[in-house]
Amino acid sequence: MPAPISTASIFKSLKIIHMALVIGLVVFGIFVYQDKGEFIAEFDQSNPFTFIVPIVAIIGYFASLYVFRLRTSKIERSQNLKEKLTAYQSASITKYACIEAPALFGFISYFLSGGALFLVIALCMTAYLMVQRPTIPKLKEQIPLTPEEIRELEN
Repeated sequence: MPAPISTASIFKSLKIIHMALVIGLVVFGIFVYQDKGEFIAEFDQSNPFTFIVPIVAIIGYFASLYVFRLRTSKIERSQNLKEKLTAYQSASITKYACIEAPALFGFISYFLSGGALFLVIALCMTAYLMVQRPTIPKLKEQIPLTPEEIRELEN
């Protein structure tokens, strides 16, 4: 019989998932830049990516906020800590996906066309994903925890 999943392992796995996504984007961005190695800084209205990439990034940003708030608002104070952390983990992974997809799209668009705008957008989305790193203080602000649960998390 497998060992029960502890609350610490749920939060630790979320940190690992976040770090893996960030490292994956950074490595992919470096690879794309090394391979392309050029910037086209002019605004090309004939390139459909010029309009699609910023729109996808804006949608990804607002979707990440909306979905995360929606899913964390359904976490009730009466749930046990493991249920709360599992719901928080699920909401966070969905948020990360909403941020990562536009970043990948920006890197791919840069790779295909060399447009500096796409690389800048992808780097901004990657930086935004980095800032979303899960921490205990953020967790305490974002979901309803009892004083006992806070002590358990901090230990």
